[in-house]
Amino acid sequence: MQGVRLTTLNPPYAVIFDFDGVLFESEQLHFEALARVFAENGVNMTWAEYAEKYVGLSDREIIERLVRDHPELIDIDRTTALDRKGRFYEALTREGIRPIDGARELISRLRSDAVPMAICSGSRRDEIERLLHLSGLAANFDAIVATEDVSASKPSPEGYRLALQQLRAIHPSLSAGQCVVLEDAAAGILAAKTAGMRAVALRKTYGDAESAAPQAVISTFGDVTPAFIHGLIVAPSS
Repeated sequence: MQGVRLTTLNPPYAVIFDFDGVLFESEQLHFEALARVFAENGVNMTWAEYAEKYVGLSDREIIERLVRDHPELIDIDRTTALDRKGRFYEALTREGIRPIDGARELISRLRSDAVPMAICSGSRRDEIERLLHLSGLAANFDAIVATEDVSASKPSPEGYRLALQQLRAIHPSLSAGQCVVLEDAAAGILAAKTAGMRAVALRKTYGDAESAAPQAVISTFGDVTPAFIHGLIVAPSS
């Protein structure tokens, strides 16, 4: 099965990637930018707190939860905080970030098999497109759903449903159950499962993806073979 091209199988398949922590190890940089904003407002946020409570959420949702967790932030201007966080993050990523090990190779294999690919992320579109452009990966994705495209962030399934809608421009018969989602956070796993997709957790040293009962867990992108994807689609474990 591993020698079979996915496009020879019926029906077609698609792979949808989360972005931060899946394609790029950018969560630490998001944390650093947010921590700087909140330090300016008298709150010292640690990486442990961020990793436990906020990985996988959009910036807007993180700020709302931080305000709930830290009542001293109740009067913070959310728009200003979001803008400053974005500026700090842009400075930290101005020269780009190297993709996570194996991501480039997996994308190349999927593209050679003509497998549709999309990104569904809680990050802003300009942040996503900048890193894709700087890494030379931008041309590989058939759809990108960013935080400004949805009314509710993960674990809402809205983003994944929109990604499927956009992928259907390529494969009109594509169904949710034919989409394999690669995620690193419980919110994303829950969003994908609620959308009816096959949720795969990329095992990390932080986060809580496995707590959301994904259909599969991988340690590296090398685990994502044609046989692996076929097994999820044809005979899902749950």
